[in-house]
This record gives sequence, structure tokens and C-alpha cells, in this order.
Amino acid sequence: MDDDKSGKITAIELRQALLNNNWSHFNTETCRLLIGMFDTNNDGSIDINEFAALWKYVQEWKSCFDRCVHLIILCPSAFNNSIFPLS
Repeated sequence: MDDDKSGKITAIELRQALLNNNWSHFNTETCRLLIGMFDTNNDGSIDINEFAALWKYVQEWKSCFDRCVHLIILCPSAFNNSIFPLS
């Protein structure tokens, strides 16, 4: 992941490492925003500690997404009313 062996990860290096559920890479802008969110020293890249915080955040969102998909599969009719519209 750290292609230039700098000890830091740039948005481009992060994009090469992260995959969506369909095996496509994350959007470049998404990676840039993620780096910005976790780059505590504002140097445009993240170190191992900043990456650990980013990874935790991504895993929490993935878990939330997976739970929502599970609910939709189990009870699709609940998402066809005005409380949880899918469209």
C-alpha cells in the first residue's frame, strides 16, 4: 500500500488498497476526503495511527451498511412505506 515507502499513505495509495463490495476501487475523491478526515497533522497523507482510525471508521460504516441490507432482505415491505422509502 505504501508504494513510495515513506511510512505514509496518500489518497492515491489508499485508493489502490480499498475495494467496494463489487471489487471496484473507491472513488478518488472519496479517498481524498477520507485522508482529509484522518490526517491529523494536515500533511496530505496518513501515518499508521491515522490509518488505524480511518480503517475503524470504514469498518463501522461497512457494518452499518451490512445491517441495513440484512434488514431490507428480511423485511422488504418495511421499506415500502413512508417511514423508510427506498426511492
